[in-house]
Amino acid sequence: MLKNIRLHIDKDEEKQTQVEKLTAAYIESQYKANLLAFRTYIPSLVEQINTIRNDNVSIFCNKQGQFNIVDYGVGRTLYGLDPASEIHEQYSNLANRAICVALNSKGNAQYSDTKANEEDLGALSDALSISGYDYREELPQHIETLVVLGIGLGLHIGELVKNHSIENLVVYEPELQYFKCSIFCNKWDEILSIANEKGVRLFFQLGKDGRNIVNDIEELNEHFSLNQFHVYKHYNIPVFDSIEKACIQGDWTRLKREGLNFNLSQTPVDYVPRWTQSIPIDSYQDPGEAAQLRRERNLEALKKYFPAIYKTFKNYKAEVWVPVEGDNGEINVLKKSNLVSWYGLSPRQECNLNFENFSEQPNKDGLILGYKGKKLKKYLHYQFVNRTETLLKQVEQEEGTLPETLKSLILFGVGVGYQIETMLEKHNVEKLFICEPNKDFFHASLYAIKWDEILADIDENEGRLYINIGDDGTNLFKDLLNQFYSIGPYILANTYFYQSYYNSVLVSAIAQLREQLQVVISMGEYFDHARYGIAQTTEMLDRQTPFMRKSPSQYLSFEDKEVPVFIIGNGPSLDDAIDSIREWREHVIVVSCGTALSSLHKHGITPDFHAEIEQNRSTFDWCCRVDDFNYLKNISLISVNGIHPDTCDLFKDVFIAFKDGESSTVSALEILGRENFEELRFAFPTVSNLAVNLFSKLGMQQLYLFGVDLGFYNKRSHHSKNSSYYIDGKEIYDYEAENNTSIVVPGNFRKTVFTKYEFKMSKTIIEQSLATNSVSCFNCSDGAKVAGAVPLRPDMVLVMSTPQQCSNALKSIKSNAFSSFEDATGYKETFYKRYRLDALENELSTFIDRAREPFSTVATVDNFIHTQKELVFASYKGKKSLLFYLLYGTVNYANALFSKLSSASQNMELLEQTREEWLKTLLDIKEVYLDNVSAFDVASSCVHNRESVFLRLWAKSKNAVFSAIVEDNYECLDTFIQEYAVFDNNTKRESSTSYQVVFSEQPYAIDYDETLSDYSLIGAYAPFENIITKASNSYSRNESYYVWYMPRPFDASCFLSGDMPFIHSTRQHFVAGFLCNMEHVFMFLPKYEFTGSSLEQKARYLEPLIDSLSWVDAYVEYARYIAIPRAGVDVNTLECDNIGSRGKVVRKKIQLESLLLEDLSADKAELWLEKIKT
Repeated sequence: MLKNIRLHIDKDEEKQTQVEKLTAAYIESQYKANLLAFRTYIPSLVEQINTIRNDNVSIFCNKQGQFNIVDYGVGRTLYGLDPASEIHEQYSNLANRAICVALNSKGNAQYSDTKANEEDLGALSDALSISGYDYREELPQHIETLVVLGIGLGLHIGELVKNHSIENLVVYEPELQYFKCSIFCNKWDEILSIANEKGVRLFFQLGKDGRNIVNDIEELNEHFSLNQFHVYKHYNIPVFDSIEKACIQGDWTRLKREGLNFNLSQTPVDYVPRWTQSIPIDSYQDPGEAAQLRRERNLEALKKYFPAIYKTFKNYKAEVWVPVEGDNGEINVLKKSNLVSWYGLSPRQECNLNFENFSEQPNKDGLILGYKGKKLKKYLHYQFVNRTETLLKQVEQEEGTLPETLKSLILFGVGVGYQIETMLEKHNVEKLFICEPNKDFFHASLYAIKWDEILADIDENEGRLYINIGDDGTNLFKDLLNQFYSIGPYILANTYFYQSYYNSVLVSAIAQLREQLQVVISMGEYFDHARYGIAQTTEMLDRQTPFMRKSPSQYLSFEDKEVPVFIIGNGPSLDDAIDSIREWREHVIVVSCGTALSSLHKHGITPDFHAEIEQNRSTFDWCCRVDDFNYLKNISLISVNGIHPDTCDLFKDVFIAFKDGESSTVSALEILGRENFEELRFAFPTVSNLAVNLFSKLGMQQLYLFGVDLGFYNKRSHHSKNSSYYIDGKEIYDYEAENNTSIVVPGNFRKTVFTKYEFKMSKTIIEQSLATNSVSCFNCSDGAKVAGAVPLRPDMVLVMSTPQQCSNALKSIKSNAFSSFEDATGYKETFYKRYRLDALENELSTFIDRAREPFSTVATVDNFIHTQKELVFASYKGKKSLLFYLLYGTVNYANALFSKLSSASQNMELLEQTREEWLKTLLDIKEVYLDNVSAFDVASSCVHNRESVFLRLWAKSKNAVFSAIVEDNYECLDTFIQEYAVFDNNTKRESSTSYQVVFSEQPYAIDYDETLSDYSLIGAYAPFENIITKASNSYSRNESYYVWYMPRPFDASCFLSGDMPFIHSTRQHFVAGFLCNMEHVFMFLPKYEFTGSSLEQKARYLEPLIDSLSWVDAYVEYARYIAIPRAGVDVNTLECDNIGSRGKVVRKKIQLESLLLEDLSADKAELWLEKIKT
């Protein structure tokens, strides 16, 4: 049990280094001696020994100077703390009770694999009977043939050879690295010499696990006429266990006829550590009188506090692991099938050492609270996150010991439970979550520890205890999350995770649980997401958009549901599946997912449905980049509530399903009725999840996944080459740098593939969706393996449906499975009567008043956290406003932040800074939301590509002619605009419209003839004089201005130091976009890119520009520029421009943040500087 490498090496690095130095010379000399011995006695093995590489397994020297083996990949040792003593103890016990197989035998007559009597079930006698213990014999001094399963360090081989006269010694070792380790430290030279003297015939079966033992023994029998052989199992692996079980039964005749039965897959309950300490079975008994009394008291306590658990264990009989009591009165558990014990001689000591190791280096995973993306950085929630990240970094603790009081702890693994008593004696755990996947272990703990006192103490101290027994991790996250949500998920920020034992079968489940818990807050629904989701859902309902009906499959016929659905993702394998998709296009329903749309468009395939999942406006940008709006108008859009209305406007028609758990869903269904509309549970995190969930819910019986790779074998090939992720085969951005793509998962058509966390989660959710619905799913994608989906190569697809059946199914889905709410007309009015804005304003004011109160002590911080939680839930219960839906996620983040800071630091100044930042956020939330409750999201992605599409369309509609009047060195401005011109030259033609750009470094140097063009865009590096007078002249509709502020010549060193932005003529791509938006815009202000710059540096540079524009009191902020309306123009009319952008209306003076783009990385800054040099 004690296999964590940290337990084995000295905490003092110098002492450990000294120990290793003392053994280094021995290792070198022993290795040479062993190689010489093998060369002398078994020369055929020497070449194999030399070729074995220790990739992840190696010997090491523990703090006592003993050799052990460690797997560096998992940080676990093979043996316990005292390898030599443990190996000797195993030899002593196995020599007393050895397994013998007679070759002429038809089985041990006394052995029975049937169940014991009812009263013996789960008892020691049951285990002894199943394992054939009583019929094992003492290992004789003279052994005809001995089969050893496992070498490890090999010390037991020495004892066997020295203490017995063995004719044939057959040694299996499947792990070559173990054998190589033994060559470094075991005295094989002595062993081989003694074996040679005694005439032992040695047969090393290296790299073999013994599954061919029947043939091997028969071959020996042919040569040496064997009567019997003995078996010595050194360590536990499934094949060794199967051999041991077969040999216990002893029916050699049957074994020769039928062979061995192997069970290579293990359940969490069946799992046995590779090495377990051997115990003297004869010294153990069923739990004694005191233990039985302890169990009765514990059951009475469970009956009071956890009646369901009491009911389970009241008459429980151990199924796999039997509780036993040793001479020392301590409870251990034995595996019935082979008498392997989970603990060694002192379970209590092992449990306490395990907890001591944890308490010295406790594992508090913490929460992933930050946001590393770019397109949502303008969200108020993420601005708060980014401002407080630096505060969090100030209190990042070095690894310390476990504090006396723990706010929360998850204990994974009870075992027999001695560590729980020790932990609760030394620490006050306010909220304890206990998870034990093995019912037998919890059953044993009822004999071992005083659960009755533990439960009573927790109750008396008003603590909280959650116990989950028997869950292998499948539902654990959901159950734990329900517990944390009932308390407040912010408590996760101060939750320790203690895994008290290792189980390799549960490694992935535990890792996934910890990953999921870490992102609970960051992946939760925050203010901006809720705000836009509610506004956009309300808009689509107001438009009478069809939503999916409750239990929609009932409205489709059997024939409808038999039509196959091709779900098309944008993975790299899509390129190889296009021919199959095209072949069956008219026979199946085709659904493009996200960016797969551009790939299908390039191949001339029009899907029936296009699916989008994100509610932010970047979906609009991606769809527009197809650059064929007529194509889009032939496709139906499917999505979940919250989809952006601008994206909806691009398509022929729209069909929406409610997404389970969203604020926009819950708030809407409070009005519409949950009994009327379906809610999709598995429509996240990717659009493929939506498609699988939606069509499964419709009852479609055949789903085919193409390009739903969710992984890739080549990190540079992460999406279809024909998609918008590539231009001319080159990535539009470094995908690997932006995403952690180092996670390895099983592949669909190959052994493994790379993936990222989002795709890994997507795979898991698809698997859950398939498991919940009766559907045949075929995975035709060369990516990650999806459990529940049958791997099928695209060229093997065979479809039986006809085009007419497909057409009928499409009509039926659209007309029968979706419906509009009967009273949808005027839905907005109904919605805001139910959720009153005056109530919201009052509740927000209360929140703000509480946040204004300064913190005086850490206790006041804890009270503040509790108050915020209570205010949120009071709003939910009151049902008067949207406050709960809008603020729940962001308040959870704030509470997690305050909780983390208050537990890690007593620095009240730091806590006060955090409170001020939170107060600012609340004030901003109140202002921006109440100013425009119906505002849509304005996030964007790959803006330039979308703008280019709209610019070409606009220029064509205007028959635009472009010209530029610029100073020397600014000729590139002409290039930027000419690429969009309809004609090849600047000659004005009939019905064309002329546009000119006039640019000079200083406004006073501008000299042009305004009669030469219909519209003039005038730009400079400095603010224009008398600009206020010009702004008030509403008659001047053909002139607009832009200022790209550069008060002094560009200096590369100032740029790299963060003192000035990157401003250069080669970066004025924005001018073409300004030209087509001049009609209602008086002045344009491009945004600025700094590198490595503080907010103070940015303000210092831009404040003179902002001061010169103090007359501005309203503007629209777009992704890459600011637009100031002409006199008399309502700022709201500029909400959307002519190049596909949607902006945020700001009714105040120009804000510094509105003028800033994302900072350039250092590498990109250097790249840009290199470009302007050339």
